[in-house]
Amino acid sequence: MSAIWAIPHVNTQPRVRPRVGLFNLDSTEATVFQDCFTQFDINSIVISEDNGDRFSREKLEGCVVKLHSKAANTIMESARNSSANRQIVIYGLYRSIEEIREYTKYGINVLVREPLQWMDCVKAARSSRSLLLHELRRYIRLPLATTVAASSTAAKFQATSVEISESGMSISIPHDVSVLDSLPLRVTFSLPASPDISVQAQVCWVRRSENIVGLRFDRTDPAIATIKLWISKYLRL
Repeated sequence: MSAIWAIPHVNTQPRVRPRVGLFNLDSTEATVFQDCFTQFDINSIVISEDNGDRFSREKLEGCVVKLHSKAANTIMESARNSSANRQIVIYGLYRSIEEIREYTKYGINVLVREPLQWMDCVKAARSSRSLLLHELRRYIRLPLATTVAASSTAAKFQATSVEISESGMSISIPHDVSVLDSLPLRVTFSLPASPDISVQAQVCWVRRSENIVGLRFDRTDPAIATIKLWISKYLRL
């Protein structure tokens, strides 16, 4: 008796590469970003326009914007208001923390400091690749840059978020982090289209070489429910 074996279907179509628009970068900056994105199978295109009309004509998975440029507000507002590009990953080039605060409402996902360093661009591309590819259900930590006010019994300081999840967040602070080891903190921050959130947190790890601190949210804090809901809506889960 002969047997008929079913041959499993194998999808041989190559994955479509995500595309990132490089808005109004100079030639050196554009080359650095293009080289870094290419390493992670991400295409990038140089765009020289200030009005954000590109988002009404074309679907992009990401965009790089200089936060100190006059066109920054228009470009990000156009992206977030576009039905096709609302979930776009925004990379913000910044020179100071003050530049970030103005654009918190747009939900910048990744910050890259100027003057541009090649390794910073590599980290930006690596940390956001899953988001660009829309692998959202497996994406536990969401890249998001927003200003954070933190206070403890020892100090008060301003920070910038790096990533956020339902259970905690990582923050970048502009000074020595040694005083923060294992301290309980109260952190207050804003999420796009959401009221300010204040939550109790505990320092769970410190990366001194980069002045980055990992925080674990207090599971009993009522604010956790708001954070979970916002992340679910953002990722459309």
